[in-house]
Amino acid sequence: TPPVAPYVLRRIQKRLLMAMYQKRLTLLLGGVVVIAALAVVYAHGDHSHLIVTPWTSAHKEFLGSFGVKLFFMLSGYLIWASADRLITRGPSRWKGVAIYLVHRITRIAPLYYACVAFCVFGLVAVGSTFVPQINTETVLRHLTFSQDLAPTVSRALNPVLWTLTHEARFYLLVPLLFVIAGRHALHFLIAGGVAGLAGLGLWVPVMGP
Repeated sequence: TPPVAPYVLRRIQKRLLMAMYQKRLTLLLGGVVVIAALAVVYAHGDHSHLIVTPWTSAHKEFLGSFGVKLFFMLSGYLIWASADRLITRGPSRWKGVAIYLVHRITRIAPLYYACVAFCVFGLVAVGSTFVPQINTETVLRHLTFSQDLAPTVSRALNPVLWTLTHEARFYLLVPLLFVIAGRHALHFLIAGGVAGLAGLGLWVPVMGP
């Protein structure tokens, strides 16, 4: 058994190092969010004629694509970290899945549904130049986060809400991987990604340009 004092000191040192790591990681992720947000703002600003410069006009497609993909990567990392903490390190796997889903739903659903309601009932009232296409399919698909699965609905209510379809799919995919593979979920995901890329590499030449 180690002496009490050195053992306690090592525990304190370990916790301090972890706190410093978490603080640096938070600052780093915050910087990534700012970069992604600025890229999207400049892309949409040029499209809406709010921020028009020769450079943004020439690169708005790249800025929009870069910002969205960066957001997806950051969101994927944070969702995976949340699932790993709640599902694999919790008291039980199924209880962890339930807690994870509650966390995800309460994080995204209230503001999202408020936005959908405003688009349906208030967007035209405030004099927006964008007129939403309101019908049963559009509303139902947005309520079920499936708007981007239908090209005619994807941008019918609010042009920027299409990303939430993919966010919701990842919300469901991650706990499924943890339930199937447990602590080996990351290895399972990497193997699946490599197999998918290999299959794509074989499929594309066969299909041709």
